[in-house]
Amino acid sequence: MVFLTTNDIYDEEIIEKNAYPTVASCSQDKSVCLWNVREGKSLWKKQSHESSVACLVVVSHDSLMASGDVEGAIKLWDVNAGQDTALQGSHSAVVTTMLCGKDVIGQGKGSAESSLLTVGFRDGYVKIWDTRLTTGPQYELMCPFGLNYMRLQNDHLLATASKFESNIKTFDIRYLAPESWKRPEINTLQHPSDAAVTCLSWVPAKQNQLIAGYSNGDIIFWNGDSGQQNHCFKGHRGEVSCVSVLGSTVVSAGHDHTVRLWDLNSLKGLQTHTDHKGPVTGLHVDAYRVMSCSRDYSIRTYCWSKKGSLSHQLKSSSALDSKYTLLGGSLQRAGSGFEKVVCDYSTCVGMANDVLKAYSFQV
Repeated sequence: MVFLTTNDIYDEEIIEKNAYPTVASCSQDKSVCLWNVREGKSLWKKQSHESSVACLVVVSHDSLMASGDVEGAIKLWDVNAGQDTALQGSHSAVVTTMLCGKDVIGQGKGSAESSLLTVGFRDGYVKIWDTRLTTGPQYELMCPFGLNYMRLQNDHLLATASKFESNIKTFDIRYLAPESWKRPEINTLQHPSDAAVTCLSWVPAKQNQLIAGYSNGDIIFWNGDSGQQNHCFKGHRGEVSCVSVLGSTVVSAGHDHTVRLWDLNSLKGLQTHTDHKGPVTGLHVDAYRVMSCSRDYSIRTYCWSKKGSLSHQLKSSSALDSKYTLLGGSLQRAGSGFEKVVCDYSTCVGMANDVLKAYSFQV
């Protein structure tokens, strides 16, 4: 599921009181669905795919998104009309991850405002489409088999990884242009003990620096230019399920039921929160709050305790105050607890198997 609206303004004086958060979801029943979150109503539901839909990504907020299924089919969706357009040139492998960014490959040729849709397949292929051209992908990369994770920094640095392997590959996709004399691949970042990659994130404030979580509990701060470790944070007992970076603070969560904070300047642990009673499976991190969801059917809300301006917060380490728990006890029929949480200024939505559960912050 993904938020299609961008209601991420927390200033109560300027937010649009009548704004209705909209979330899109996809399912194993071959459907893509659009929801009015505040009212809990489906705006439309389409079963255009011929197999289970595995991925969604926003191309243009409020207007365009893309979906991918387990047979490799990819569709662009006009959100308002509920109409889809199939992208040509895919292949018969599971779509495992999708992301969208600006067309940095075509800059200087009048296409800088267009979007690039990047699609990762289980067999290791990464295909890139200019979303205005549906006849076939314009570019192609090869990555580790079992590709599950892709992240972009500044629309041109691409990091890819597989949860079955221990390495991360980084690329500068600007060098995919036909006239480029440089190879797009920059580096391969290899865990020293061959632990598998379970999550990753670029560090926004540090060019070509990234954070990766691993199956053995390690969190490694990588220098993407040199391919060397800046530091290895140890603390999680077992798999790291999520990692996110805000300013100089890393927020991580794991199967050991904990949410942890680490500082990239001092390279020390800051906090450990033990509110959950089951594996933590999802994180949402923004400048105002952190939301964590768990197999224990709960979503925990934390707020940053540091005072001062937003720009100051983003440049310095902060502490989290554990606030309250959003219970999902009524979801016992929905499998094994929450799997993902997404959030905007007014609303939080948790995903548990075949159920989406929404909570309002404005009650």
